[in-house]
Amino acid sequence: MKKIKQGVSMLLVLAVVLTMALPVMAAGAEKEYSITVTNNSEKSGTTIKGNIYTAYKLFDVTYPETSDGRNPEERAHSYTIASAFQNFTYKDNADVKYAGAKLIEYVSRQESNGAELNRIAAQALAYAVNGDNEVLARVQETAQSEEVILDVSEFGPGYYLVAGTATASDNQTITATCALDTTNPKASVQVKVEAPKIDTLIVNADSARPEATDGKGTAVNVGDTVEWKLASKVPNMAGYTTYHFAVHDALSAGLTFNEDVQVKINGTILEPENYQVRQDLEGETFAVTMDLKKLEQSGKAAVGDPIEITYAATLNTNALKTDKETNTVHLEYSNNPYDAQSKGKTPDRTVYVYDFDMVIHKVVEKENIPLAGAEFVLYKMDAGEAGNTKKYYRWDDQNKKVIWNDQMETTAKLTTDDKGLASLQGLDAGTYFLEETKAPDGYNKLAAPIQVNINVAYGEDGKAKKVTYTVGETPNTATVTENSQISLTVTVENNTGTELPSTGGMGTTIFYVVGGAMMLAAVVLLITKKKMAAKQK
Repeated sequence: MKKIKQGVSMLLVLAVVLTMALPVMAAGAEKEYSITVTNNSEKSGTTIKGNIYTAYKLFDVTYPETSDGRNPEERAHSYTIASAFQNFTYKDNADVKYAGAKLIEYVSRQESNGAELNRIAAQALAYAVNGDNEVLARVQETAQSEEVILDVSEFGPGYYLVAGTATASDNQTITATCALDTTNPKASVQVKVEAPKIDTLIVNADSARPEATDGKGTAVNVGDTVEWKLASKVPNMAGYTTYHFAVHDALSAGLTFNEDVQVKINGTILEPENYQVRQDLEGETFAVTMDLKKLEQSGKAAVGDPIEITYAATLNTNALKTDKETNTVHLEYSNNPYDAQSKGKTPDRTVYVYDFDMVIHKVVEKENIPLAGAEFVLYKMDAGEAGNTKKYYRWDDQNKKVIWNDQMETTAKLTTDDKGLASLQGLDAGTYFLEETKAPDGYNKLAAPIQVNINVAYGEDGKAKKVTYTVGETPNTATVTENSQISLTVTVENNTGTELPSTGGMGTTIFYVVGGAMMLAAVVLLITKKKMAAKQK
């Protein structure tokens, strides 16, 4: 018989339970025995329309030939294994085997919708779909809406297993099994969805909302470390004997993986032997794989527990050739408890990392003529225990990264070329100060540093929608260069002429003092001469 769909991409997590005996209904009913499957998960975007549901008869039920006058639900009855499952054997976690009457007795002791009953159903369904059994009592229907009715009147009352598929919001097919535990001949099942998900966030990102610290987009200096946090949770693994859970990560060329993966489940750090970090997958940087079912059985994971994977990467010089770097993540997981090879995949989740170039353009004031030979330093103010301190930019060519020095003397000066240009690379967003330390011959040095603010507006997806910067109080928009790097230009104007004291300054005060003394001496000399002339007369 045809197997349940393979190659699926999402999982519908539902408890698997078997239907109890269905007593005989009155003659003349349109459908004597039926099982209705209803989708109760539309809010999650999951639909059962167009998907196949199947009821398998596992146990037959036998009633006495004569009625004892009681209601059908109260009549005496007994179970026997259906023909198709005569050779079916269930093996529990302790490798104890149950078949025939022993299996019926074991099932009768299980809790409805319990984990053990789920495992029994999972193995029974695997037996049914993987076998070539001509006497299998099976009813199949394709859902035409969010409800499908399985008419099992042909096979009569019994103990049934129901299984099917559903379609997730991304139009991917998902494997499902349904819960059913009732003596009502018109039984019903509600489909509930909990599909595995994965989200990726940059720790302490620029794009984080005020109420959060993490986001999907950020800017850093080349050479800085970026930390990621991947978030998921332990799914319902009812019916699975193993559960493949693998997080696949692809970093772009401008990000170097630091090989520092840490995995937490419910806040507890897992020892490395509980998971594997692979770096041999084509087109990916690494993958973290684990068997969640094994972790559940060992008490290290429970349904609903948060899963957190953290690691870091360093922004390298390849980022100097692109407008952004990316980190793309998806989750691969078991999606069919009856086929260990069947895997699902979540949609890719991508976050973004940026850095910026700054170009200094030195020109003659009001003439836009380039000036060579001007020297600059760039610094930022870092807050510390001793107050704000200046940190000076330097490109470390040996280690290929940005370094911030405490002393200007150890900072390489940026000197403008014949085109009046000097450039800095690999900058984070933020506030900087551009200070001219030497002006070209014949020109005046800037009296004060120029403040430059680099700002990024991020979209909900983490992409930079707009990069702006202000030079002093003048707003500007950054551009993307020919080598795809985001760049901003700071134009610095110089005027020519020798520096002279200004009116009202200290220099003129000296002249006034000297001039006043000379006038006083002249007056004294004039008076003295007049007195001497008067005596001679």
